[in-house]
Amino acid sequence: RGTPLHAYSDFTQHTGNKEDKSVKDATTCVKCVVTGLQSLIEEQRQVSTLASDSDDQGSADLVDAYVQVQEKLIWMYNAFLG
Repeated sequence: RGTPLHAYSDFTQHTGNKEDKSVKDATTCVKCVVTGLQSLIEEQRQVSTLASDSDDQGSADLVDAYVQVQEKLIWMYNAFLG
C-alpha cells in the first residue's frame, strides 16, 4: 500500500505518458490524443487484471468500463484521421 499522488508534478514523474508541447494543427493534436489514450488503456488493462486477480470484481468492472469508452474514442478519432 502507498499514498496516492496528489500533485500534478508528482504524477508527471511517475507516468509513462509524454507531454506534447506546441501542437499547432488539429491532425497532430488528435494523433497525440490517440497515442495518450492507447497508453492509458494498456495501464488500465493491467489494473483490471490485478483487480480481478485480487477478487475485486467491482474495481475491474469500473476500469473495464473506462477502457470501453476510451476504445470508442480512439475509433472515432481514427475515423477523423482517415
